[in-house]
Amino acid sequence: MNDGLKAIEMANLVCRFGSEVLLDHFDDIVYPSLTDTDLVRTYGETSYFFEKVELIHLESVDESEVVGVVGRFIKDTKLRREQIYVQGQGLKHAPRSMQSSPSSLFLLVLNSHRLVYLKETVDAPTKDAFRSTLLSLLRKKHSQVLKAVLAEVDEHKLDRDSAREAKDRLRAGLARPTLELIPLTSEESIEEFIRAYEVLKQIKISLAERNDESDLNGFFDQMQQIKDDVGSTDTALVHRSNLGLDKDAAVQQVTAATAQGNQKVTLRGLDEGGETIIGNNEKFQLKAPVEDISENPSEAGYQMYESFRALVDRGLVRLPPEKKKTSRLVRRILARYFE
Repeated sequence: MNDGLKAIEMANLVCRFGSEVLLDHFDDIVYPSLTDTDLVRTYGETSYFFEKVELIHLESVDESEVVGVVGRFIKDTKLRREQIYVQGQGLKHAPRSMQSSPSSLFLLVLNSHRLVYLKETVDAPTKDAFRSTLLSLLRKKHSQVLKAVLAEVDEHKLDRDSAREAKDRLRAGLARPTLELIPLTSEESIEEFIRAYEVLKQIKISLAERNDESDLNGFFDQMQQIKDDVGSTDTALVHRSNLGLDKDAAVQQVTAATAQGNQKVTLRGLDEGGETIIGNNEKFQLKAPVEDISENPSEAGYQMYESFRALVDRGLVRLPPEKKKTSRLVRRILARYFE
């Protein structure tokens, strides 16, 4: 299944519970959402679910421990046909169906919230399907946890007003999860995409929610801070010119904006034939070839992390300094699951 050359894709996974982030609810919501085999996302005749999910200790760096969640993401569906073409006879009615279960491998590095993703098969589920599925399961698990917590209030047999106030506090303290998956990009792919424009008319840089990290680019970090200060849910920087924006400057700005996966970029313009081209982070995402990845998810996780670290060392992937809170929470996870 994994013979030959494939490519890893990478993204910044931003999971929030109101003002809290993924690691704040790793034990009670996030990890159970990935490991609970009863949780499945169903869409028509297609089911999405996770398999062989486990924690792995990736490495120790200075005083920091690096831990990841690795597993397989499966799309289980039915392929149907109604007719076939027979040479010399034309179309023939030939209904048939068969099960198909393409899969992808994933590694979520908890310290940086970076997702390393590898499609194992033809028609493997995409990162977008991964995001939709994980968000669905997170919300199911969140609902289960919240229901159990609220039930504990009822056991105390408080009066109606006291019970309502207690439940309101619990709901406010356990916000419904949100999830963004923003592809990491490369300057080379950005430049190649932008050069395809004859006229680049618009660049829109939208600020997404962040994990517990600062943007290494001072301008965008300041914009993010301003966004947070005013409580904005939709903040964007837009450059627009019908005569065409400067492509060299566009490459530099888009590269800076997308380096950490904290901003979403949309490009709009015309090609040489006058056709409209629209691009985004997905169009110029960074991919890196990998060879002979193991079919065992745990072993594959270490191989994928090695490739990811190589990109970090080469400066193609930029990671923010790890905050003390992140280090503390990851060490707690390490102690709980490995010792």
